Amino acid sequence: MEDDVWSIEKLTPEESGKFQGTINVNVPGRQDALDIDITPTVTVNNQDVSQETVSHSFDIVYPHLDIQTSWNNDLKTTRPNETPTLTIQMRNDSNVSLSNLTLNIPVPTSIVDIRKFTNLNGGSISNNIVTLSQKNILSLSHINPGEVISFPLLVPIKYSPTGGTDLELFLSPDILGYVSGLSKAQYKTSVESSHIAIGTQLLVTNELRYYTNEGDQLGRGPLPLQVGKETKYWAMAQITNTTSRVENVSYSASLPSHVSWTGKTSVTHGADVSYNPATRVVSWSLSGLPAHTTAGIYFELSITPSDSQRGTSPILLQNMSLSTTDSYIGTPITRSSPNLDTSIPTDTIGKQKGILVQ
Repeated sequence: MEDDVWSIEKLTPEESGKFQGTINVNVPGRQDALDIDITPTVTVNNQDVSQETVSHSFDIVYPHLDIQTSWNNDLKTTRPNETPTLTIQMRNDSNVSLSNLTLNIPVPTSIVDIRKFTNLNGGSISNNIVTLSQKNILSLSHINPGEVISFPLLVPIKYSPTGGTDLELFLSPDILGYVSGLSKAQYKTSVESSHIAIGTQLLVTNELRYYTNEGDQLGRGPLPLQVGKETKYWAMAQITNTTSRVENVSYSASLPSHVSWTGKTSVTHGADVSYNPATRVVSWSLSGLPAHTTAGIYFELSITPSDSQRGTSPILLQNMSLSTTDSYIGTPITRSSPNLDTSIPTDTIGKQKGILVQ
């Protein structure tokens, strides 16, 4: 074809030819139908022969979905290890049905547990994009003009999200569907949810040690413990703040009656550890701890086992708790830890020397 003219070099008697093409039209304004008249002209041996006019009326469709998203309870914030729900509502406000819809959802894997996401919602994963179809959400199979469908997506936040400071979460799925009656016509659109703030994760570890991991001796006295002889250990608490600043950090623990406070302490941030002999409570506080920062609290404890403690691993520190406030989302954070005894599970060298009173 050249200059809107189809050419056949030769057409023998009883032979036929077939032309097929695409007509591109500009529809003026928004109208529901388009009438087209085509009058072809055949030129044979330089002689033009007009053919019968062909008329056809085409219905014009305008596929469109009005898509709204909302977090459960108009959520503005969430915290690590929680699972907020995002509801997606689709209204077909066009004049044509859509079928076989799919959602392609890019998942921010530094914040969202993508494997758990698919366990909860179904779908397949490719390049951190989760695809959901009518196999997972039946209402995606077909949506008629004027029809409204909605469905929830459960979005599991990781235990310890990463990716910067003062994190935000939003989902921006792409929606694809096929126009009914037009096998090759695909409708595409996208939507972005509102943003919600993700709180910080506070990781707290407490341990007793006689030796460091490298083998340096911290403690003093016999190991294993011996009745009537003093042995000293170091209690260590580490507080790791992840993605947002926390304020008014407060740590406390208490000593059982058979444990003594030696007065040796060390901290990496803020004022020194304090001890109240009347209440037997160890305490430490800090006005604020920035994101991506670890604070350490260290103090020495001693015990002189009695005969009644023979064959046991006495508790040296109990009632450990931490409280603070996430300054980004304004919510309190509390942590508690199990009692620490002389079984010293994280001290490999010390544990091998013995953990029971002899």
